[in-house]
Amino acid sequence: GNIEKMLAAKEGKWGKTINKIVSKPEEKLLSEDMLLLKEFGVYQYGRTLAMFNYNKQAISDILTDSFSNFNPHVDSEMIREKVDDKIQNQQDKITHLENIKKGFSNEVVNELNDLGVTVIEFETQGKLITSDMPVVMTNPFSIDNAGMANVGVVMMYPISEKVLILIYDSKIYTSLKQYMKDDNEEDVVSLNKYQVLSAEERIMSDKLENLVAIMQDRD
Repeated sequence: GNIEKMLAAKEGKWGKTINKIVSKPEEKLLSEDMLLLKEFGVYQYGRTLAMFNYNKQAISDILTDSFSNFNPHVDSEMIREKVDDKIQNQQDKITHLENIKKGFSNEVVNELNDLGVTVIEFETQGKLITSDMPVVMTNPFSIDNAGMANVGVVMMYPISEKVLILIYDSKIYTSLKQYMKDDNEEDVVSLNKYQVLSAEERIMSDKLENLVAIMQDRD
């Protein structure tokens, strides 16, 4: 349908921009590049399996609480079981496309317009890994609440084993530049831990040793 065609067109632009940055991370970003990086982050965050499962859990909690309040004599665990069965039956109908149709991602992209973008190139022995939930959000904003609810938001995702995209509240993090180099090995370790913790089912790298290193980390 039209949504699928729109996504296909956007994915082509996202891919072109990301490839350009991977090959020349130090090159100055155009306004269009920054918008595409923000769009990519938002859509990726909204369409992942982990985000979908989070939404299902939130729906389950709300419905279970509501039915329990209206039916206090019924065991809440039985209500939860019935609610979860109903949600599972509707799983095929609840996709990332539904979020897009409702305007969720477009509204969130608008929220991101004033945020800064930094490309960080790592000059380290350790390499970045990724996961099936590659976009990590700290202090997540809400499209239902403006103002202070959005202060301090940081979105980050790797686009190669040595390049990270950082999208942030420029009013709070004033010292960041559009392009920065990082030779701190501990930064790579910390970023890779974020990927492991946010992953739903799998972590990924083009080199086995990168995955072995993170899985051997006792932390």
